Amino acid sequence: MPRTATRRCNGTLQGVPLDDIAPGGRLLIRQGDVVPVDGRIALLRPSSAPWRCWANPLPVRIGRRAEAMSGSANAGAAFDLAVTREAKDSTCAGIVRLAVKVQASKAPRARLACRRSRGDLAVTATIAFAARWFTGDPIQALAMPVQPRLAP
Repeated sequence: MPRTATRRCNGTLQGVPLDDIAPGGRLLIRQGDVVPVDGRIALLRPSSAPWRCWANPLPVRIGRRAEAMSGSANAGAAFDLAVTREAKDSTCAGIVRLAVKVQASKAPRARLACRRSRGDLAVTATIAFAARWFTGDPIQALAMPVQPRLAP
């Protein structure tokens, strides 16, 4: 995601951070740019522009007044975007928040597996150390942790 956007203000272009973009504003989205916030296409230079969405690998032609989701890439001519949502409320920000939430949470089985694996590691290391100590052969210490485990 871009950290800044190009805003149209009184006939001039300004680079502004995403936090300064408010609904009702107008942004210039050039060819190859990623749309930073959700909005509607306000002005197309040609009659229509190809558009590549993050969910669609093929370019899609869209017209004036069409919705543009944040995170989409412009594969065609430059156009003006009328902002409809702030960056923190955009589609892409929602997806990022959801991904962080999912990554931070673990399923109950995953937590149980983590707890159990600590005990398994301690038992395996103890048996490997005992095999090395009793036989005097360092290869025997490696045989225990490396050998395949049979299913119960």
